[in-house]
Amino acid sequence: LTLDEDTCVISGTPPIVGDYWFEITAENENSSDSQVYEGTITGTNTLDIGLELDASVGDQVGGATVDFIGWGLQEDSAWYGELQSDPVTIAEDFANEYGWFSYSESLPDDIEPGEHTITVYGTSSDGDEVSAVIYITVRADGTLGYMSDVMSESASLASTGADEGSITALAAAGVIAVLAGAVFARHRRRITI
Repeated sequence: LTLDEDTCVISGTPPIVGDYWFEITAENENSSDSQVYEGTITGTNTLDIGLELDASVGDQVGGATVDFIGWGLQEDSAWYGELQSDPVTIAEDFANEYGWFSYSESLPDDIEPGEHTITVYGTSSDGDEVSAVIYITVRADGTLGYMSDVMSESASLASTGADEGSITALAAAGVIAVLAGAVFARHRRRITI
């Protein structure tokens, strides 16, 4: 919902049915006054389930917060969030009587380097399983190397625990060694001729 500060008109549509309250405070240089408004939004929720990792590339992954959210789910249905390589349930609870939930949890501190997924699972109002996933790569130093809702093209490299920077440096060293060998061999030929 948005409040137009000039006209004091509240507009918009809440995305989730249920009971709401909000407080509006008006103030000037002399005093202030507050009013609490309560109401119930009725209708049918649209289905959505998702998650967000509160970290950027280069940040430490262990201890980072994951926000899980869902609505339009089956009333009072179970949901859970899972970190996978070796599956670890990192959050679980139940959707409320309106079919929605919002929850935050920290990732474990001891996540191994490599390719991982963080997935949230729930049950739609029709009884079908629904899920959302993000793909992450944890570098050898425990920092985030990749995060997306699309699997990394270097997933086979990431599963070894090596990150792209290490692989690039190793490849460059190999190219330098080959070139140095070629220069040495050519120089040696000149001397013997």
